Amino acid sequence: MHYSEETKKAIRSYSEYTPNQCLILDLFLDIAIENKVHATVKYISEELNIKTSTIYFALNLFLKDGLISKDAGVSKAYLLNEGKFNYILDAYRKKYPTTKF
Repeated sequence: MHYSEETKKAIRSYSEYTPNQCLILDLFLDIAIENKVHATVKYISEELNIKTSTIYFALNLFLKDGLISKDAGVSKAYLLNEGKFNYILDAYRKKYPTTKF
C-alpha cells in the first residue's frame, strides 16, 4: 500500500507518539515495500539522527501497539499493520474533517 501525506499528518497529530517516534514511522512509511520495512537500527539512526536507545524503545512500543510486527522469515524486517494505520487516519479525518463545496 502507498501511504499518503495525509497518513503522515495523521500520525504526527496522534497524541500517543513523541516527535521522534513520528519521524521513525514517517521513515517506515517512506521505505516500505508492500507493507514490509527492511531497516536496521543503525540505518534508522543515521537517517534520522536519533539515538539507538530511542529507536529500540520506539520499535518495542510500535510492536506492543500493533503498528508493526516482526517478519518471521527475515531478520531486521518489520511488517506494517495497515489496519492500525487506517485507524489513525480515520481518527484524524474525524477530528479534522475536510469540507468540500
